[in-house]
Amino acid sequence: LHLVDRTEEFIDTIRSNKDVDGHTTSNYNSYRQTSIPPITIPVVAAVREILLEINEPLQGKDVVVIGRSKYVGTPLALMLSQATTDSKSSLISGATVTICHRDTHLN
Repeated sequence: LHLVDRTEEFIDTIRSNKDVDGHTTSNYNSYRQTSIPPITIPVVAAVREILLEINEPLQGKDVVVIGRSKYVGTPLALMLSQATTDSKSSLISGATVTICHRDTHLN
């Protein structure tokens, strides 16, 4: 089975409720459009738990995310920047996020 040009098409055959990594187009798009996604990407969930354990409010602070990948950097930046009314999540949301990647140049 040659998937080089059809990888996303193949991944999108996975049922959204079985897509624990958030790789399907529908889960990825829902993550970007809602503050409480139906499925949380495992790496982002792990970072969330670490930040909650640290117990340092991020609202209004400047945060840098290294990497803009579809499955880690971008969802992490979205989680940190989105406003939320959930008291637990509000501790780690509302930050001003800058994403740095391989094309980011320091002045």
